[in-house]
Amino acid sequence: MDEIDYVALYRETREGMCAFVSGLDEAHLAARIPAAPEWTAHDALAHVTGICADILAGNLTDVGGDAWTAAQVDARRDLSVAEIVAEWAETGPQVEAIAAAAGPAMAMLLISDLATHTFDVRGVSGDTSTRDSDTAALVYDSYVASLATRLEAAGAPALRVVDDGHERVVGSGEPSATVRTTRFELIRALSGRRNADQIRSYDWDGDSEPYMSSFAQYPMRETPLVE
Repeated sequence: MDEIDYVALYRETREGMCAFVSGLDEAHLAARIPAAPEWTAHDALAHVTGICADILAGNLTDVGGDAWTAAQVDARRDLSVAEIVAEWAETGPQVEAIAAAAGPAMAMLLISDLATHTFDVRGVSGDTSTRDSDTAALVYDSYVASLATRLEAAGAPALRVVDDGHERVVGSGEPSATVRTTRFELIRALSGRRNADQIRSYDWDGDSEPYMSSFAQYPMRETPLVE
């Protein structure tokens, strides 16, 4: 993507999430999300919708914290999917306008969170349709840039990352190892949706251990997740 319209990508992903969850049957709506077993698809939709409501209300204390996200889910627990989608259709464009004025950093935060939960929710039914989207590519680049920062902060050596045949060096200096897997696997691993043994099982040239403590941007899962 030569020129990135961050807000348009957020809007596209938001509308895709609404359409997907609206199309789920009752069994899939009630099922626990494999990537986030404390939530259902209804809960995840409530969270991402609640983010927009909280931004508009200025409710940003403990933003991203467990209590903040739990309140978003609890406030919409008795609403139907259609009602939550209608709320997001009203608040989403307002937040998009704020993000457009604020610049890419805000939109990128919104996109990263929404993309993660989109993958989570689509995993309920094994849907893979958004894994090669422009949003996925943008989020991947962001996660890789964050990995470089973490490696440098930890004093770890650079890492050569090969995803679907595309190669880049992450971190400073000469890489002392290479990891190969798919871009989707790396997106999920870098966002904490894989456990340490799964990351170690990727195709590594060199020792994976110097990178394990810095690999994920969020806490790694304790149990494996296969999607």
